[in-house]
Amino acid sequence: MPIENYKRHTRLMNSTFFPRHSSSQMAKEAVVVTTGQGASALGTLVGNKVLTSLLDPSVYGLVALGMSVVNFIIYLIGTPIRLTATRFYGMATEANQLAGYQKLLVRIAIALSTILLPTAVVLLAFSSVLYSLVALVSLLLCIDAIYIGIQTGARNRGIVACLQTLLSWSRFTCAAILLVLYGHNSVELVFTGYCISALLNVGLQIVLCQTSIPKQKLVESKSQHQKLRSQFYTYLWPLLVTGPISWGQLFVDRWAIMAFGSMGEVGIYFALYQISFAPTLLLYSCVYYFMAPLLFEQAGKVKSAAKMRRVYLQVEIASVITISLTIVVAWIAWLIHDWIGDLLLAKAYTSHSYLLSWLILTGGLYASANQFLMSVQSSLSLRPILIQRILGFVIATTCYMVGCHLYGLEGAVAGGVLYATLYLLLSVIIHFRVRTKTLERLTEPQ
Repeated sequence: MPIENYKRHTRLMNSTFFPRHSSSQMAKEAVVVTTGQGASALGTLVGNKVLTSLLDPSVYGLVALGMSVVNFIIYLIGTPIRLTATRFYGMATEANQLAGYQKLLVRIAIALSTILLPTAVVLLAFSSVLYSLVALVSLLLCIDAIYIGIQTGARNRGIVACLQTLLSWSRFTCAAILLVLYGHNSVELVFTGYCISALLNVGLQIVLCQTSIPKQKLVESKSQHQKLRSQFYTYLWPLLVTGPISWGQLFVDRWAIMAFGSMGEVGIYFALYQISFAPTLLLYSCVYYFMAPLLFEQAGKVKSAAKMRRVYLQVEIASVITISLTIVVAWIAWLIHDWIGDLLLAKAYTSHSYLLSWLILTGGLYASANQFLMSVQSSLSLRPILIQRILGFVIATTCYMVGCHLYGLEGAVAGGVLYATLYLLLSVIIHFRVRTKTLERLTEPQ
């Protein structure tokens, strides 16, 4: 009897939280996603140790600022398209419009190339090698993001995990090889290595997308394709608008340190960030890549109140778990921060290892805030995210700038904790407002 009760309870939980998916299938996908993100996080930690051993803090600070520019382009273009591609894959498959969906994304990738590739050439000719390499890395990673969005929507967990792991490990490996071969601190060599790594990853993305995504003939009518394109861009535009704002929330910290401190302090902060805040965001990515396709598939066209209740409940549970884990990990990091610093950082960067636990806390709170917004992404209107991102950017800029101005590097970390806390509260408010309005609309008598 106890065994039978357990089996009935398991079937009930599966049908309630993830209908249409077996527990064994979900378990396999969870293992693949967790393994992939764990391997990527390990690559970040190892790469940080290697590069801090080869670069002075001031040069590493320049790498940090260069990557912040790359990430600006990614948040402006790559991430919005990736999220939209993931959201619309299930809808396009269900409506037998997968061919038109793929054609639309290929056109977007070509359009990006026609903009960023000539930009890189012009920068090489009239400006500097570094700026040109930054443009090339931005282009390649934006194209990579598009394919990640497709594979995530198709729930090809293994492909996503393998390619993200490859990118994480090959990036610092290529950079380190060039630095060792040429024997000097050079930010240009680092970005050359990043460019080689991204080019390899994009090539594999194209090949694997051709073999792993189902083929459909382009059977939809012109009006159907136009409708799909219209819905795609309607969903996309708020993400495009909020992309630079999201970038500001994550990267204003190092520019604030640069404004009120030195390039060496930026390098030390970035090294700490890479082994604390960044792995925490990878945890969020792990949850997102596993849950988002399932949530979007359940939500569909947002016509069922019962389905949306399940979606909202799953988002709330995931966010609470992330917050709880963050607090535990931050507390452990506080107890052993000296050991972590010695293990994962070069000696020139260990003086501020006591800040690691606070950066982990900041990353976890920020990740939890974004998890709450999966409920908004599950709907087909993202306007609430626009308001949330704008307010978040204002809060982040104020907290980081004031903190750096008053207390330098320590002030930046303290400002980050305050910002992440306020941002989480804002996301919770928006989540429950969207939840209430959506369920009221779906339960109204027609």
